[in-house]
Amino acid sequence: AILRRGKGAPDSDILRFGGLDIDLGNRGARIDGRRCTLTAHQFKLLEIMAQAPGRVLSRHYLMERSKGETLEAFDRSIDIHISRIRAEIESDPKHPRRLLTVRGAGYVFARAGDCPAWQTGALAGDCGCSGGAFICRYILPSSSAW
Repeated sequence: AILRRGKGAPDSDILRFGGLDIDLGNRGARIDGRRCTLTAHQFKLLEIMAQAPGRVLSRHYLMERSKGETLEAFDRSIDIHISRIRAEIESDPKHPRRLLTVRGAGYVFARAGDCPAWQTGALAGDCGCSGGAFICRYILPSSSAW
């Protein structure tokens, strides 16, 4: 029998955020056309966050969703994985624009492609649209408690 090969994953399986493409079907990511090198766990974390853009997700929530385990009190493994994901998808991992830390709350996958300042090369949130808050309205939904 001859095996038929599909023409690839449908576009609905690809999440696009500016130059970042996350292919859920093939479990891979590309930034500006360059393939990202992520472990299975790192990809799972990126997938979870990208499916909830603009929502702050706690370290505890990320651990439960990615591994099905509860987070130990001093477990910092999520932080290490986030820093490694940033190294792959951010142009400057020390000043992230996509995976942001919300101090004391967790991480947020920024919808920064919508932010006027981000489109001009400034850091997300520098557009002034937040009325002085530290995270702009393009990153967090307007219904957020921020």
